[in-house]
Amino acid sequence: MNQTELGRTDIVYHNAIKDRVTQHHELKSALGRLIILRNRGEARTKTLNGDLAIIKKALTKAAQDNDESRGIELLTKRNQVQASIETSLVETKGFTQHIESTKQGLHKLSESIVHLKTEQAKIDARRKHAQARLQAAEALQNQEITDFDETALGRVRDAVEELEARAGLIEEPTDKLQETLSITALRKEQDQAQARDEFRAMQSKESGRLLVAPDFKSTLGMQIHEAHS
Repeated sequence: MNQTELGRTDIVYHNAIKDRVTQHHELKSALGRLIILRNRGEARTKTLNGDLAIIKKALTKAAQDNDESRGIELLTKRNQVQASIETSLVETKGFTQHIESTKQGLHKLSESIVHLKTEQAKIDARRKHAQARLQAAEALQNQEITDFDETALGRVRDAVEELEARAGLIEEPTDKLQETLSITALRKEQDQAQARDEFRAMQSKESGRLLVAPDFKSTLGMQIHEAHS
């Protein structure tokens, strides 16, 4: 289904449901006419059966009265009525069959309408869900930060901070200033202590050398004294 069809889902389902509703209405009207025709056929058959009963009774009386001409006339009439009854029964049976098939058609159409309405709701929900996911994915892609954006943002932030500084709106927090001074003093003390330790180590090393070296003055004096002797 292309984008055009996606945008026409509601219309497509609406038209399909509308067509089935129209068919259902027309079939229901046809069912009503069939029922009327069947009822008329049954009523006519009932009336013909009543006429036949009267004719048979009259025919029996004509036979009892030996009225041949009347008897022949009644027999002809009886045969006509019986034929009409058979025709009426056949028509009524046909109407009954059509009524049953029409009822089945109405039932199927009703199920189809319900199914389409349910399917329309599901399809619409699936379409909206898929579109929402696509929109979310596109939104996430658009949120990716580029180097250009970061550079431009950095320049804007720096410009605003410079403007605030010029306007006297930026003040260094006291705690931060004290913390900075304290760290600087500690570093200076550590450097002085390290230098002092290094110098003292040098002093100790030199003192050790002096203790180990021979006394040149004493040796020289002894040599001079021996020479004079």
